Amino acid sequence: NFTIHGLWPDKEGTVLQKCKPKPNYVNFKDKMFNDLDKNWIQLKFDEDYGRNKQPLWLYQYLKHGSCC
Repeated sequence: NFTIHGLWPDKEGTVLQKCKPKPNYVNFKDKMFNDLDKNWIQLKFDEDYGRNKQPLWLYQYLKHGSCC
C-alpha cells in the first residue's frame, strides 16, 4: 500500500495550522472510521485506546483540518 501522510491547506505560501476558533472534534464512526482504521492505522497507540479516543486523527484534525 501507498499512503499519503496528509495534505495541508496554505494561503499565499504560508502553511495553515492550528486555526481559530478551535473546532469541535467528533469521533469518526461507520464507513469513515473503517476507512481510516484500515488505511491510517494509529500504530503508536494501544488498539482499543486508538479506536476509542482516536488520538492521531484528533491531533491531525485540530492541527491541519481545522483550517478547512
